Amino acid sequence: MAEKMELIWGSGSAPCWRAMIVLEEKGLQGYKSDIISFGKQEHKGEKVLKLNPRGQVPVFKDGDVVINESLAICDYLERKVPDKCPLYPTDLAQAAKVLQRVQEGPEELQKRKDAAANEIKRWEEYLEKVYV
Repeated sequence: MAEKMELIWGSGSAPCWRAMIVLEEKGLQGYKSDIISFGKQEHKGEKVLKLNPRGQVPVFKDGDVVINESLAICDYLERKVPDKCPLYPTDLAQAAKVLQRVQEGPEELQKRKDAAANEIKRWEEYLEKVYV
């Protein structure tokens, strides 16, 4: 089954790790793993852009199926291999909590990233005033 699968990913990317972890947990070893270099802008190269016009990874292929969002990849794999290491609890309320937490994660990280960027900007402005 995994022989028809390919994951294009970049090191250091949490969304890529998410897809890789689910592939492993679902026992789908043997898929083609294709690492790209962010430093060389390979995610903006022809290979990735042909599959994802936004130039983002992960990109997952299963035969003719192409999926570009990590959560969609995880959901696809959950539905394809439901009996191996289920991702969601069987209880509906608990499953909803899992989905809620998954969707809160990126938003919270973005808030913290923005706050850190603002703090760095303030320090740079302060240092320019003091040392220039």
